[in-house]
Amino acid sequence: MIIDRDTLRAAEPHIRALARAIKAERREVVEALEAFASIEQAPHLPIEHLPATLPAGRITRLLTARPKNPPKRSEPYRRWVATLPCAHCRIENHSNACHADEGKGAWIKAGDETCWPGCVDRPGVVGCHTLLGATGKLGKVERRRLERIYAAETRTLARETGHWPKEWD
Repeated sequence: MIIDRDTLRAAEPHIRALARAIKAERREVVEALEAFASIEQAPHLPIEHLPATLPAGRITRLLTARPKNPPKRSEPYRRWVATLPCAHCRIENHSNACHADEGKGAWIKAGDETCWPGCVDRPGVVGCHTLLGATGKLGKVERRRLERIYAAETRTLARETGHWPKEWD
């Protein structure tokens, strides 16, 4: 046995849950875990064992996590988008700037260039922002398709009316 009994005992609720989720026997899950644990792992070298040819500043940059393309942000643009009628139902005076889901990451909204006007929830009414983004009534493919259309229409209008941020060009 590769995995000791104390570790198995502590992991038992998770093992049983996994077995139920994948419709497998507990024994099969334990065997798979043991097979994984027996795979030889590559040695982990401390940072001082990195090649000396790399300058220290370069090492720091290599190990610093940062987004590849930081999302574009413009509060004036978002405020302008919120003044437009809802792109989905065309109601006026109830919009906010909705960010598309496409292009977002963990805890990071998509860039403001993906914004489109969507009406908010009101007493007795589910707004289009919620309808498209949170209710699940529209599938992912349809929701993304509509978001792309609405964002493109909003960008075109912004460019035509001079509301497109100059720093984004």
